[in-house]
Amino acid sequence: LQDAHTTTSDTLMIWELFPLWLVPIYTPDGTPQAYICGAPKGQEDLLLCRLDAINDVSISMILEKAGEFIPHESMTWVQSLLLDDAYFPYSPLLNVRILRYMGVIGEEEDRARFSLTDESGEEREVELPWTKARNMPEMVKYLSDAQAPESMSFDLLYADADNAVWHRFLDGGKILYIRLKQCSNDMDQKV
Repeated sequence: LQDAHTTTSDTLMIWELFPLWLVPIYTPDGTPQAYICGAPKGQEDLLLCRLDAINDVSISMILEKAGEFIPHESMTWVQSLLLDDAYFPYSPLLNVRILRYMGVIGEEEDRARFSLTDESGEEREVELPWTKARNMPEMVKYLSDAQAPESMSFDLLYADADNAVWHRFLDGGKILYIRLKQCSNDMDQKV
């Protein structure tokens, strides 16, 4: 895991992950909740479900446990790192090594049980195997019923993954969207 100063991190493509993409939604009191915005093709029914627990360990407990070994000045950083990481869509919350370290899954387990709540409030469980990031199954992502325009979708946020700085004009040139993904000495020139 990276920290706020060195940005040292594990090599992404060798990560062992569970095949879900998450997005954090915060309740009015600031409590983070993880919602599924991407799922393996054929499991579209998982989209928009809230992830409540993994192997009966609540997401809030996982975040609390992570705070015991991730350097942080406030839990907001731990929540951000695990739920809303820069490596989207590969959330560290679903990293097998991290879950094993915290005792959420066993050393030999190749799958986990995910407790979910769907949009209607119905609770359910689904068992998923983990995979290497480079071997992720074909994924489907949530699109709103309105088929959100580029300016409001994940497609825009992660549109140009290869460049540290890029921009788009939106809404007929009325909006300039600038994306800065990493800092450098010549950032001002790039912007």
